[in-house]
Amino acid sequence: MLDGVYYVDPRPEMVSDERLREEIGDFKRFLVRDLWLLSKP
Repeated sequence: MLDGVYYVDPRPEMVSDERLREEIGDFKRFLVRDLWLLSKP
Protein backbone atom coordinates (compact mmCIF):
# COMPACT_ATOMS: atom_id res chain seq x y z
CA MET A 1 0.00 0.00 0.00
CA LEU A 2 1.28 3.46 -0.86
CA ASP A 3 1.22 5.73 2.13
CA GLY A 4 2.64 8.98 0.89
CA VAL A 5 3.14 11.48 -1.87
CA TYR A 6 6.04 11.28 -4.30
CA TYR A 7 7.65 14.16 -6.16
CA VAL A 8 10.22 14.14 -8.93
CA ASP A 9 11.25 17.74 -8.25
CA PRO A 10 10.21 18.78 -4.71
CA ARG A 11 9.96 22.43 -3.77
CA PRO A 12 12.63 23.71 -1.33
CA GLU A 13 10.20 23.90 1.61
CA MET A 14 9.31 20.23 1.09
CA VAL A 15 12.92 19.34 1.80
CA SER A 16 13.65 21.85 4.57
CA ASP A 17 10.46 21.33 6.60
CA GLU A 18 10.93 18.23 8.77
CA ARG A 19 7.22 17.39 8.91
CA LEU A 20 6.80 17.62 5.15
CA ARG A 21 10.01 15.68 4.55
CA GLU A 22 8.61 12.75 6.55
CA GLU A 23 5.40 12.68 4.47
CA ILE A 24 6.76 13.37 0.99
CA GLY A 25 9.07 10.91 -0.71
CA ASP A 26 11.15 11.35 -3.80
CA PHE A 27 10.45 9.35 -6.92
CA LYS A 28 13.66 7.33 -6.43
CA ARG A 29 12.26 5.99 -3.16
CA PHE A 30 9.10 4.92 -4.97
CA LEU A 31 11.07 3.07 -7.65
CA VAL A 32 13.63 1.46 -5.38
CA ARG A 33 11.69 0.65 -2.22
CA ASP A 34 7.95 1.06 -2.47
CA LEU A 35 7.40 -0.40 -5.92
CA TRP A 36 9.47 -3.43 -4.90
CA LEU A 37 7.32 -3.92 -1.78
CA LEU A 38 4.13 -3.60 -3.84
CA SER A 39 5.29 -6.27 -6.27
CA LYS A 40 5.79 -8.92 -3.58
CA PRO A 41 2.90 -11.36 -3.12
